[in-house]
Amino acid sequence: MGYIIEKLAKGKERWERCNDYLVPLLTYPVKGLEEGKEYQFRVRAENAAGISEPSRITPFVKAVDPIDAPKVFLAANLQSGLEVKRGDEIILEAHISGSPYPSITWLRNDEVVRPEEIKKRVTTYTRKKKGEAEEEEPFQLSLPERMSIDNHKEGESVLSVRDSIRADHGTFTIKVENDHGVAKASCEVNVLDTPGPPINFVFEDVRKNSVICKWEPPLDDGGSEILNYVLEKKDNTKAEMGWVTVSSTLRHCKFHVTKLIEGKEYLFRVLAENRVGSGPPCVSKPMTAKDPFSPPDPPNKPDVQDVTSNSMLVKWNEPKDNGSPIMGYWIEKREINSTHWARVNRNLVNALEIKVEGLLEGLTYIFRVCAENAAGPGKFSPPSDPKTAQDPIMPPGPPIPRVADTSSTSIELEWEPPAYNGGGDITGYHVYKQLMGVNEWSRCTEKPIKVRQYTVKEVREGADYKLRVTALNAAGEGPPGETEPVTVAEPKEPPTVELDVSVKAGIQIMAGQTIKIPATVTGRPTPTIVWAVEEGELDKERVMIENVGTKSELTIKNALRKDHGRYVITATNSSGSKSAGTRVEVFDVPGPVLDLKPVVTNRKMCLLNWSDPEDDGGSDIIGFIVERKDAKMHTWRLAIDTERSKCDITGLVEGQEYKFRVSAKNKFGTGPPVEIGPILAVDPLGPPTAPERFMYTERTKSTITLDWKPPRSDGGSPVLGYIVEKRRHDSKDYERVNARLCPTTSLLVEKLDELHMYEFRVKAVNAIGESEPSLPLNVVIQDDEVPPTVTLRLAVRGDTIKVKAGEPVNIPADVTGLPMPKIEWDKNEVLIDQTSSALKITKEEVSRSEAKTELSLPAAVRDDKGTYTVKASNRLGTAFRNVHVEVYDRPSPPRNLAVSDIKAESCYLTWDAPLDNGGSEITHYIIEKRDASRKKSEWEEVSKSAVERRFGVWNLATNEKYQFRVRAVNKYGISDECLSEKVVIKDPYGLPGPPGKPKILDRTRSSMLVTWEPPLNNGGSPITGYWLEKREVGGVYWSRVNRAPVTKPSVKGLEYNVLRLAEGVEYQFRVMAENLAGIGPPSEPSDPALAADPIFVPGPPSCPEVKDKTKSSVALAWKPPQKDGGSPIKGYIVEMQDEGSTDWKKVNEGDKLFPTCECVIPNLKELRKYRFRVKAVNAAGESEPSPATSEILVQDILEEPEIFLDIGAQDFLSCRAGTTIKIPAVIKGRPVPKTFWEFEGKAKTTAKEGGHNVPEEAQVEATDTRSVIIIPECNRSHSGRYSITAKNKAGQKTVHVRVNVLDVPGPPKDLKVSDITRGSCKLSWKMPDDDGGDRIRGYVIEKRTIDGKAWTKVNANCGSTSFVVPDLISGQEYFFRVRAENRFGVGPPAETIQRTTARDPIHPPDPPIKLKIGLVTKNTVSLTWKPPKNDGGAPVTHYNVECLRWDRTGEVKETWKQCNRRDVEETKYTVEDLVEGGEYEFRVKAVNIAGPSRPSATVGPLVVKDQTCKY
Repeated sequence: MGYIIEKLAKGKERWERCNDYLVPLLTYPVKGLEEGKEYQFRVRAENAAGISEPSRITPFVKAVDPIDAPKVFLAANLQSGLEVKRGDEIILEAHISGSPYPSITWLRNDEVVRPEEIKKRVTTYTRKKKGEAEEEEPFQLSLPERMSIDNHKEGESVLSVRDSIRADHGTFTIKVENDHGVAKASCEVNVLDTPGPPINFVFEDVRKNSVICKWEPPLDDGGSEILNYVLEKKDNTKAEMGWVTVSSTLRHCKFHVTKLIEGKEYLFRVLAENRVGSGPPCVSKPMTAKDPFSPPDPPNKPDVQDVTSNSMLVKWNEPKDNGSPIMGYWIEKREINSTHWARVNRNLVNALEIKVEGLLEGLTYIFRVCAENAAGPGKFSPPSDPKTAQDPIMPPGPPIPRVADTSSTSIELEWEPPAYNGGGDITGYHVYKQLMGVNEWSRCTEKPIKVRQYTVKEVREGADYKLRVTALNAAGEGPPGETEPVTVAEPKEPPTVELDVSVKAGIQIMAGQTIKIPATVTGRPTPTIVWAVEEGELDKERVMIENVGTKSELTIKNALRKDHGRYVITATNSSGSKSAGTRVEVFDVPGPVLDLKPVVTNRKMCLLNWSDPEDDGGSDIIGFIVERKDAKMHTWRLAIDTERSKCDITGLVEGQEYKFRVSAKNKFGTGPPVEIGPILAVDPLGPPTAPERFMYTERTKSTITLDWKPPRSDGGSPVLGYIVEKRRHDSKDYERVNARLCPTTSLLVEKLDELHMYEFRVKAVNAIGESEPSLPLNVVIQDDEVPPTVTLRLAVRGDTIKVKAGEPVNIPADVTGLPMPKIEWDKNEVLIDQTSSALKITKEEVSRSEAKTELSLPAAVRDDKGTYTVKASNRLGTAFRNVHVEVYDRPSPPRNLAVSDIKAESCYLTWDAPLDNGGSEITHYIIEKRDASRKKSEWEEVSKSAVERRFGVWNLATNEKYQFRVRAVNKYGISDECLSEKVVIKDPYGLPGPPGKPKILDRTRSSMLVTWEPPLNNGGSPITGYWLEKREVGGVYWSRVNRAPVTKPSVKGLEYNVLRLAEGVEYQFRVMAENLAGIGPPSEPSDPALAADPIFVPGPPSCPEVKDKTKSSVALAWKPPQKDGGSPIKGYIVEMQDEGSTDWKKVNEGDKLFPTCECVIPNLKELRKYRFRVKAVNAAGESEPSPATSEILVQDILEEPEIFLDIGAQDFLSCRAGTTIKIPAVIKGRPVPKTFWEFEGKAKTTAKEGGHNVPEEAQVEATDTRSVIIIPECNRSHSGRYSITAKNKAGQKTVHVRVNVLDVPGPPKDLKVSDITRGSCKLSWKMPDDDGGDRIRGYVIEKRTIDGKAWTKVNANCGSTSFVVPDLISGQEYFFRVRAENRFGVGPPAETIQRTTARDPIHPPDPPIKLKIGLVTKNTVSLTWKPPKNDGGAPVTHYNVECLRWDRTGEVKETWKQCNRRDVEETKYTVEDLVEGGEYEFRVKAVNIAGPSRPSATVGPLVVKDQTCKY
């Protein structure tokens, strides 16, 4: 259990105990000694039996501190230094000793380090220069701020540095010092980190496509060897481009970078890498990849002359050579609608002009030129003006005009192009008008227009006009096409209102979203539009209505619940009125609940009640969320979901104030909460409730004991006591029993009248008052009569007591009953009427209704086991309880030990089990023997684990006398012995004689059946079995065949089938008999026998069947014979019988056997009949012939061709473009059919050898039974129907398979740019002609500036054939391209040919104003004017001045003619070369890049003559 340590001070006589509690260990520090005194110590051991004698006493030991110089050493893992990664914790552990305990100091690089608290940092801001990159250095705490030293454990000191950084490396030293010396221990700490940046990055040998980069290693290698460098480059012209790795395995500080793009500016950076990782980079300065000299500048815009239908002459000027002489020029051409430039000249052209031939008539071309010097080709010149390869053209024919619409002030005119364009493209149209009744036509268009529609203005309402249109081409203006007279009037159309499809069925949105109701309104004249909402009014502050053209849209942002309803749009004009409406549903979370109030509140719970919110948010209320919080807390918790409008909140803390809030929820979410509180969790003050469970526990002739339970509620005030009242049955009033309050819940009421009935009740009292009385209790006053009860008080669980023999047994019991019951004890239903010292019974009355009794057995024996019963009986009945007692002991001795089956060295013992097993199962027996020939011999153990009651004793001495004994064992002990008689060990009989000579009855290649006769002499004992042995002939050793003796003879006699023999080996056998005395001598060996199967001729094969035949041969097949006769079939002989003959002829001889079950018999005569049969041959000879066939006519078999396609789908095959198309076909037919393939599709076909009409790329591989068509790399044109036809004498068969080659789609068509503004434009296109065999998923739109080389994606995916491109830069010129996409990828693009400038639409300017005439001479007139008020979106570049000479005679045609030969850039002009005396009228037009304006108001007419006048 432990040890007690005692001490004795020198000079003292009494030992003192040192430890208060037992010490379980073998060491103990003794404390409380006086310094300088000497002590002796001793130890005692203690267990359950007591305390041992003390140990030997130690010598005197003086209590003084030891004197020891300090020592320090680092942990074993720090002896060779410490290496950690950056960020890991540095832990240095040192072990210290010395007395007195030394002081500890830590040093780093010989400087003392101590932990410091983290200091507050002041953030400093420094202004960076514009464009300078701001690099933030990472904030790091100093080493003392990250360091901690732990010295609290004596003998150890631990220094730790968290979040290590590279600067923490160095030599850490611990120094310990006391009065007796100084000791130190050091550790080299290396903090591994990524290396620093390399330095001094420079460039050498810069070329247009390569450069040599050099640098020096970093100043700090990070504590580890530099493994390699990583060199990266970046395109510095594009900020969005990332770094690209050039090489990541550089071992040296120099690298030759190739494959640079000429003229591009690059940044390079290099990173050093060690085993920790890559460090920060060293970034180079920008470097431009270019040679010291550059290619020549581009020539100016080429000039195209001498245009014919197939040639043009291109001329250009010589550009600047930029330091290297120009070696020649390259000329390229491009068709105006193409995106591909084609080289014109194969060799450099040294001249400044070239005649381009081989052009296609009717196509329009542009040309460009670039010069080349030693640096390479320069940039191309700007493209030339477009020129069409055509001969001189004629004016076009008349267009076909028609009137599309009229109004009160205009006429809408449309027309079809002329049927004949004169051989040239139509460049524009002019529109003319004529007032009916006037012969003069006036031109409406200032310049040719390209669109085939025009609005004619400046017409009078109600007047009739004729209109005509002329077409223009390069040859001039053609004849006009005229309309019928048309009257200028406003048409009348009733209004129509059409809501957008998306809103017709109604609108359902969430609150906070935007309501948009678009509608289309038409009508003539333009209708008046009114929006309204039924059953309400529009909120004008929130509703926005936008009417643009025929579109009208109502918009409400941040929709509210009140915005729901049916919205109606009404359009009205003079022709009628029309309305349309749609319903708007606005959904939201429900509103706040109503009437939230507490219904019941006490110290444990609060019942809340509320009403549903007024607004359910447009959806049914699905529940409520109830939350609570402490009034002093900020967090709401314990959310409760409930479907009813009330909630019982439990678990409140008495006296605590709470707040509650309730939120309603629908399927759209949870509404705003409503709070209530604070509410104090206390019971309401009042009288307590009535006591409960009022009853009596005992009564006599004059008293009764009453008992009750406290009230459920004390009314908010503690219960002070109880008042008990009584009323006799013949009285009406209650009397108070206790004068003072009863403080407990039980009361004895005395002085009652016997045999009278009383009614009792009890009230609880608190500070507020009395409670209501409890339920009354009616009782007759008399002595109680209680039936007896017996309760056992056993120390064990259950009613069974189990003890060992000699242990005590106690059975206590409590007895109750009134009158006091009679107590009796039984054992096994026999009354125990006498007690003794071995069995005691005690009885004790505790009260008039209670008693105690106990039966005890001081030392139990086996006979004490049984069932003990305690009985209690009075006149009301009898009660009893049973106790089962089990007494366990060692068993009684075994019985009837006998010795049997005595042999020369063994015998068998048998015995009977003990009469009493001691209450426990016999586990085993102990068997012993002794030499009975001697008087005092010792017992020897034979077995101590025998389980059965029969045991064989072996290895006995023959002819010796033995005696045996057996003892039984259970878990409680060993029984007494049971002795046997003395016996002599000897055999009663001898060994058997040898059996008869064995014989071999049957044999196979692996077994033989051996038989023999029994021996003549059995040795006096029956033969129990036989043992068989074998050996190979010539062998020496015999081996036993059977594992168990052969005991039962068969019907034929004694025999045994020997298995697992080696084929082809000769064997001999012998047999030995066995009886109880042992195994006798062996028999004579058998005659040698060979292990081999017997051989017979095979059985006949099956009847041959005809598998095939021709005009000269027959193919036969048959099945092998069912039996091969014990020898493998070597082959088969076929015999045939000619028609009309009875003789059978062999087709093959015995030395030319057919090895398989089929053959072809040749050289037969056509149209003759034959019969055939077959024989099988093995080593024993030929079998009987098979049944013969019927007569077989020799002739060819005709079979119609059959074609089987070896593909997944018999009639359809899909594959990806670029993969291999392979269509294999298997052909059958007799005779062999001739096959050929045909193709129907877009691909170009060609006739191939064998009659195949297939695509040019296709390959056909064919044999007699198989034909395969292969296209190594397919494309979309290979889609189509492939047919294979097989043909022979028996017929013809054709099979089709449809192939669909799937690819990316083709380019979209008709890409157009429209609606151009300074920030956006609209692209529109048509779907590609080829969708690649799959649905178009969308379109990818890209843009690039004319100076940029990279295309930028505008959108993720576009599902329609139009798209508004946003985010354009005003004034920037762009190209656009669109690519279609299906599930196989993105197809080729369709690109815009002409550049698109991002700017707002430009129109011709308004006409100039305030035209005035200045100085007039005999042939000149000076004019001045003001610029137009509106320049049309682009600056006015110049002005054109026109004049009209009046001819009063009518002989000369009056037309307006331009006066200025050059552009007039000022707002004044002098018209010259006028005819003196002529009468002139003048006007001016302003011109911008969109074209000329309408003419200004005219001045004049004016007679030109020498005069000075002003108008």
